[in-house]
Amino acid sequence: MALHKLEKEKGRRLTPEEKGEAKALVEMDETTENEVKEATIKKARISEIAAEGMAAASKELAEEK
Repeated sequence: MALHKLEKEKGRRLTPEEKGEAKALVEMDETTENEVKEATIKKARISEIAAEGMAAASKELAEEK
């Protein structure tokens, strides 16, 4: 899709160099997107674990009183 879009913008077929650059940019975008998704999932998991720990600590404190 990105190659087709670039060809329309330029009004001509892309050279092999332009195609390579476009493919590299698309691949970098996908890699960045995957890294962001993984970081978000990891952050959510850490928050979940922290919330479970806080709930357990609160329960323990309530039982001590």
